[in-house]
Amino acid sequence: METIFNIVFGKQDTFKRVKLSDMKAKTTKQEQDIIPHLNIGTKNEVIKNPFSGEEVELSPEAVAVYDLVIGSQLSANEKFDKKVDNGREIELFSAGKDIFIRNWPKEYSLLLD
Repeated sequence: METIFNIVFGKQDTFKRVKLSDMKAKTTKQEQDIIPHLNIGTKNEVIKNPFSGEEVELSPEAVAVYDLVIGSQLSANEKFDKKVDNGREIELFSAGKDIFIRNWPKEYSLLLD
């Protein structure tokens, strides 16, 4: 199965796989296909909104989904600039955003809205 945005900051052994049971809200079939491929850390992280400067502490699961959203957005923009099909990245962005909104609505409004 394809690896999807395995964004790892640190040693591989400090990460665990996201399980569907880690998510607070129900997920769609597309989201269920994405979640098992995310790598999550073992510690909370503080994420800063680059536009507002607002800082939010996220759980490791939330950081994994946040990284998916930001990574797929950057990749989609890069492919768009190169006039290359970016449909997969847009799907990942949309699914990640939906997961984040349902599970961490307050954090979404501060970081991604």
